[in-house]
Amino acid sequence: MHKNLLAIALLTLLPFMGASAQSHAPAKAATLKSASDLHALGKQATARRIPIVLMFSARWCEFCTLLKEEVLAPMAANPDYEGKVAFFRVVHIDRDDLPLVDFAGRHTTHHAFAERFDVDLTPTVWIVDGQGRALTEPLVGLPGGTVETYSETLFSRLEEALKKLGHSPVRF
Repeated sequence: MHKNLLAIALLTLLPFMGASAQSHAPAKAATLKSASDLHALGKQATARRIPIVLMFSARWCEFCTLLKEEVLAPMAANPDYEGKVAFFRVVHIDRDDLPLVDFAGRHTTHHAFAERFDVDLTPTVWIVDGQGRALTEPLVGLPGGTVETYSETLFSRLEEALKKLGHSPVRF
């Protein structure tokens, strides 16, 4: 009987033994998906009654990188948030070569889409419904000057958006 338990334990651990050499490699950072088809995503958001968080970013924006890495990408990578609380996507205002399907199903670019939202400062975060209508005031820059304050403000705006979409008050 002990031999059977040992065999089961070894078989259970075997897949992880080869990974031990890889365990010293740095963990891959969570990434924020680039917006591609907001029309399809909007249909999903409407069906689930959840908002879409659009981060307008630029390659040269250091605060954008900070907020993506510290706040938005981890939320998007968390299965308790992405697709349940909201969808998280990034729109690159400095990319006229990156195609995008807008909420109405029209083909455009990230840059042209950002112009429709009058985004000229980054980072800017809009929380919208499935049709692209604003549910809250946008977050522009780094409110409060810290990642913690930004997170608190974002959570507050998400609560406001979810309430407008018919959800009971949510506490993050």
